[in-house]
This record gives sequence, C-alpha cells and structure tokens, in this order.
Amino acid sequence: MIGRTQKSTLIGGEISEKKEEKVQKEFKKIKDWNDWLRIWNKNDVKEIAIGLLHIGPEIGIGRIPYFGPRRIDFEKIRFYLEVAWMDSSRNAPSQRAVGKKAYQVLVHKLLSGLENISSTWYVASESELEVFKELLKFFAYSSRNFLQDLEPYRSKAVEFVKLFCNGIGNVRISPKIELSPRYEKAFPGWKLANDVARALVNVGAYSYIRLYVVVETIPLLEERIAHQLFKVEEGWEEVFPGGKKEWIAALERCDEKALKLAYTLNKEAGRTLVELLIKRVSIETC
Repeated sequence: MIGRTQKSTLIGGEISEKKEEKVQKEFKKIKDWNDWLRIWNKNDVKEIAIGLLHIGPEIGIGRIPYFGPRRIDFEKIRFYLEVAWMDSSRNAPSQRAVGKKAYQVLVHKLLSGLENISSTWYVASESELEVFKELLKFFAYSSRNFLQDLEPYRSKAVEFVKLFCNGIGNVRISPKIELSPRYEKAFPGWKLANDVARALVNVGAYSYIRLYVVVETIPLLEERIAHQLFKVEEGWEEVFPGGKKEWIAALERCDEKALKLAYTLNKEAGRTLVELLIKRVSIETC
C-alpha cells in the first residue's frame, strides 16, 4: 500500500515537474520586423496570427521615412493593408477574422497621423506613393462593410479617409505645385476623383465630398455612389427626378438648383463654385 502511494506520489511529482517546466521557461523577444515576419510566415493558427497583428505596431522596423514629428511605418502599412483585404465574404471565417484584426490595428494605430503629411505627397518617394495609392484603392474597392464597424474603428476610419482624400486632392489641384510625372501616374485625372468619391461613400462620409471631386467625377460615378451623393440634399428627387443624368445636364447649363446641390456637397471648399466649375467642366461663363 505504501509502495503504491509512493509510486503514485512519484508519478504525480513527475507530472507536476513536467507542467512546471512548460510554464516556467524563458521566453524569447521578437527582435525586429524581419523577425516578426519570420514568425508570421511559419504560423498557420488564427489566434496566434491575431496576436501577432496586435503587437505588430510596437515592433521596431529599422530605418524608415521620417515626416514631421513622427515616423511612418510604410512597410507595415503595406503589409497590414494586404492582410486586411482578407476580410471579405469570399474568404473563410478564419481568414476574415484575421483580416478584420489587421484592419482594426491599421486604422487604430498605424494610420494615426499619416494624413498630416499630405503637404509632402507631391515629393514623396516612389514607395510612399505606392502606399498612398494602395490606401485609396483599399477604401474605395474593398468589399468589407465599413459602415458596420464598431467604435472607435468607424470614427477613426471616417476621419482618416476624409483628411487623406482631402489632402491628396488639394495637392493634385493646387496651381502652386508642379506635379511630377510619377505622381500623375500614381493618381491619374478622373480615376483619382472617382476613387476618392468611392472611398468617402464607402465609409459614410457623404457630405464631405468636395465639389472638385463631384464635378470631375459625375459622368463616371457608379449609380450606387451617385445615389448616395443625392441623399445628402433632402428632397433631391423632386428637384431632379431624372437622377444623375438630369443633374449633369443641369450643371452644364449652370442651373441654379444644380449648383445649389453641388455646393451643398462642398461646404468646406476653399475655392469658389464658379472657379471650380470653370476648371473642372470647362464652362466659360456661369
């Protein structure tokens, strides 16, 4: 009896010893972003991937561009954007969960302050312009439902997209800046305006769409986006029952009601309505 008890105790001791060995062990630290990527590439567990995404912004990345008072992790932003695309109904639930986490970390941590460097976009490096283009593409064409986001992610996304699109448009239309060929290649004419309109509509910032975007984009806007724009002005159906086409025709005639609707969409514009109309739709007199 005593022997069995001792044996049992011994076995219990061995089990306890093994458990203690697994818990009380030395943990390694993730050295830098390359080390983080190595761990990410080896992992295929959803929960571990979510944990890695959570701590990603805190991992050092080495030498990165510097603008103003903060450093911008462009390489991380690009990576998180790529993962965030997985938050789509076309993907498996585990992929969507990882994609959603990437998006949340992106808007909550990585994009904070990025919109404030808009004054340097026209002299940005090739790699930085690519990141700006990818950001606009994500908010304009991602199939995720931004409007169903919980706080603080939704308000942060709306604020970022508003400032980001505002800055990128200001740089492009400013007469004081001669844009480099690579900037024009990254953000070509009508496509810039259309993508900006899509991004603002997707996050729910309808009333922030500036007139230069609306006027430049009207003939090319998708019906879904055009419908959202019209919703900004209460009772637009009575004014333009023919919808987008009727509004376009009225704008070209410089119709007062059409201009009023356009102006409603442009409360924060710094230029006058007439200047923008002349610049964007080549109307000589209004």
